[in-house]
Amino acid sequence: MRLQTGKIVLKYIENFVRREREAVNRFRDFLSDVVRQSDMVLLSLCTVSTLYGMVLIASATHFRNTFKYVAIQGFGLLLGVLLYFLLSSIDVSEVGKKWKWLLAFNFGFILLLRTPFGLTRNGNRAWLGVNDIGKRLGVGFLENFPITVQPAEIVKITFIILLARQLALLQEKKDLTRFSNVIQPTAHAGIMFLFYYVISKDAGSGLVYLFVFVCMAFAGGFALRWIFLGLGGAVGGFLAAWNFNLLRGDWYDRIKVILDHSYQPEGKGWQQTRGMLALGSGKLTGQGLFNGTQTQSLYRSSLPERQTDFIFCVCGEELSFTFPLPRPSHHTMQHMPIKETTIPSACRRDSFSPYRTAPVKIRQSVMRAFVTIKEAFIVQPAL
Repeated sequence: MRLQTGKIVLKYIENFVRREREAVNRFRDFLSDVVRQSDMVLLSLCTVSTLYGMVLIASATHFRNTFKYVAIQGFGLLLGVLLYFLLSSIDVSEVGKKWKWLLAFNFGFILLLRTPFGLTRNGNRAWLGVNDIGKRLGVGFLENFPITVQPAEIVKITFIILLARQLALLQEKKDLTRFSNVIQPTAHAGIMFLFYYVISKDAGSGLVYLFVFVCMAFAGGFALRWIFLGLGGAVGGFLAAWNFNLLRGDWYDRIKVILDHSYQPEGKGWQQTRGMLALGSGKLTGQGLFNGTQTQSLYRSSLPERQTDFIFCVCGEELSFTFPLPRPSHHTMQHMPIKETTIPSACRRDSFSPYRTAPVKIRQSVMRAFVTIKEAFIVQPAL
């Protein structure tokens, strides 16, 4: 009886070990497939640039005596790596087939800005968070919750997938050199820009959608005449709006500041003036990491939003403008000298050839287009 029981137990253990071994092998094969489908060079570049940016953020927020912003960026890095592997295991061409759901998500997620979760900063209602809700309810934890989401950044991904699907179908079935076929994706991008601007009043983020469209249209095979005609029309429309006073009031001052650096140096030109001052004070060699005069100033107005929009000014002041590498300073031994930079990526017309053939290989084109546009067009810490 004992012998029979022992055999049953051994058989059970043997089966259990075999099932566990098979599960481990399946998981290992899954990870191997994910890694094989992923662009590890691209991931490495993104990771290094983000680490570089984290050190610049540490320097930019050193005067606050807090590592909150660095911690948030570190969490974003870990989340981004996990999402990268997750998305690399998904066939984007199959996701693109659910275009109705993607379109509904794009508009629905942006519409959340008009709910109580929408946050208004500097006149733009472009963020989602629980801070205002916490303030109204008197809940300190929610009011000071450090994480917010910018829908424009999330929707860019699904917008690129949807636009890639649209271009691939048009390229397969029709001719993208004809006006009747060109107008469809053009209307798609234009409506996205207008819709986002009406909801958020953030023209800067909205213009990124148009920039994405121009890059993908060029890669997808639009006739150059339509691209130049569209750009020319946009410039002509802008000049007409300028002359007939159709632009938003503060836009005139912002544009004049770009053309004339002496215009309203203590008003609309304040941020530009402070940024140029920081870049100029860095000269050719930089003042040293954690040593910038404007970056380390205790007055927040000396270099506003230095951990985000003015991170390049931080780099130029402390690590030099021409060749921004750290040089020794009395703080350097305590902080790792890494800098955020843009990711060099090919943007040749034939680099996106999958758009011309079939949607089977859309994934790589979508990821390269997204990262290139994101990193090259927006100088700020990566997600």
